[in-house]
Amino acid sequence: MADVPAKRSRSLTRFGTGPGLLGVGGVLFLVTRVIVWLPLGFVGSWINGFLWPVILLCVLAGGFLTWRGARGSD
Repeated sequence: MADVPAKRSRSLTRFGTGPGLLGVGGVLFLVTRVIVWLPLGFVGSWINGFLWPVILLCVLAGGFLTWRGARGSD
């Protein structure tokens, strides 16, 4: 009897890591815009100061992984 491969979750196979990281970067950017809009004062600037490097890393890593995936399929 042949082994049946384990089913993978649809959420994991639907999108790759690169586009997922780009999506996370986009959502975090929207979060920073909402934080700027809210009157949070010093706390808002501290949160945005933490989020911007995370956004930058997500976009750069997601762009690289998406590019590498598209290049590898040629």
